[in-house]
Amino acid sequence: VHWHALGSDPAHDLYEIGREFPRIAEIRLESSRDGRFTLASVQKGDGGEFTHWLRDQHSAWHALTRYEDRCVAARLGPDGAIYFVSLLRAPRGRLLRLAPEAVDRGVAAAVVIVPESADAIEASFAHGTGLWTGDDRVYVLYQKGGPNVVRAFHLDGRAEGELPQPPLSAVGDLVVLPGGSVLFQVQSFTVPPAWYRRPHVGGPALRTALAETSPADYSDCEVVREEAVSNDGTRVPITVLRLRGIVLNGTHPTIVYGYGGYGVCQTPGFRGRLRAWIERGGVFAVAHIRGGGEFGETWHREGSLGSKQNVFDDFAACAQRLIAAGYATREKLALMGGSNGGLLMGAMITQHPDLARAVVSLVGLYDMLRVERTP
Repeated sequence: VHWHALGSDPAHDLYEIGREFPRIAEIRLESSRDGRFTLASVQKGDGGEFTHWLRDQHSAWHALTRYEDRCVAARLGPDGAIYFVSLLRAPRGRLLRLAPEAVDRGVAAAVVIVPESADAIEASFAHGTGLWTGDDRVYVLYQKGGPNVVRAFHLDGRAEGELPQPPLSAVGDLVVLPGGSVLFQVQSFTVPPAWYRRPHVGGPALRTALAETSPADYSDCEVVREEAVSNDGTRVPITVLRLRGIVLNGTHPTIVYGYGGYGVCQTPGFRGRLRAWIERGGVFAVAHIRGGGEFGETWHREGSLGSKQNVFDDFAACAQRLIAAGYATREKLALMGGSNGGLLMGAMITQHPDLARAVVSLVGLYDMLRVERTP
């Protein structure tokens, strides 16, 4: 991180911080509205480990959290406080508040204002953390096993309810506007992304002109939920996009998509090109397997490292469930995944070669013993 004065020669930029960070660090910066404070959220690679650093314009950077604090998201508050999502002793996440007068002591001085709940907080570094602050409220993104919802809280943690959105949809981003109203983006498997505005006083959310359109029309389709039971008895949800009213007689070409890694949640997303598949009588399903973050950090850890086999078992169980439910036969079934999901496809080919007729593996990682030697 360097400090740059607008309009000046970049050769004069001043080094600030970062040489002490891991070589694979990913850094996100946020400044307070008055410009006094700058918050740096530093992720160590893609493993979900974070530290957070604060800079006062009148003083040097200092650490707010360490890796062992398990704070996976942080935001500056309007009153000088800092809000954290912490997984420490709370694998589904809880919300902490560090008061302005205690900032020098770091997260150890923070207090819990929203305890862990039955739903997991979705804190995605790639999508802006799932935590937003306004003048008098904090907005937190919660997982519902794939779909998600945003819940509002007063700065002291008092619940204000959920933002209104369609069922089985996902909020991709949120912006708090001056005055307290919010803009938030929603999409589903059948409706393209659109931004909605909700007044600060509550009430319905109104669709704005900030919306994508698509020639793909899914008005004749429906999204339903199925559930598989894995080898160890774990129940795994499946989200299915299909033509409304289809007869489950095993005749439908079916694609099952899976990822299962890095705590990444498979949230509903609009895919226009799937319309061509649907028109040919196809079904598209997403398996919300372990390794992802749909049910919190425990769900993630149960599908990583020495527990990676759970990911493969979960996905195979999802495919078998769709066969048993009458969507397809093995001759009509295809499996698909990319990157970490490509690794999953490699496992399916070798562990379950008779499970499906086709496997689509995109940019897969297959030789994990030598992966550090490959470009």
